[in-house]
Amino acid sequence: SPQDDLKLTVQAYHGHLRWGRFTEAAGYLPANEQAEFIGRHDELGDSYRVVELEIRSVTFPKPNEAKVQVRMQWVREPDMTVHKDRITEIWHRTDTGWIVVARRIESR
Repeated sequence: SPQDDLKLTVQAYHGHLRWGRFTEAAGYLPANEQAEFIGRHDELGDSYRVVELEIRSVTFPKPNEAKVQVRMQWVREPDMTVHKDRITEIWHRTDTGWIVVARRIESR
């Protein structure tokens, strides 16, 4: 089902983010946004690390659209302060699968 496909896709995307595989994560974005996404994460360098990603909720406002609420914790070495963000992702279903078309980050 589309919902099952989304679940697997979201898990794969967040797995790539969690382990710093930003080039792979970029493959889940629209093609015209991938280079900027990779560049932005390259600028962060090795000092940036995601330490926890938790999917809080998934809703389907429209048949081919999903809203995913995520809680992410990350650190930047060497200070190791844990930063907590709430992220809202909008996913669209295309002929080739789901892609994340918007991300809104709220830092806490």
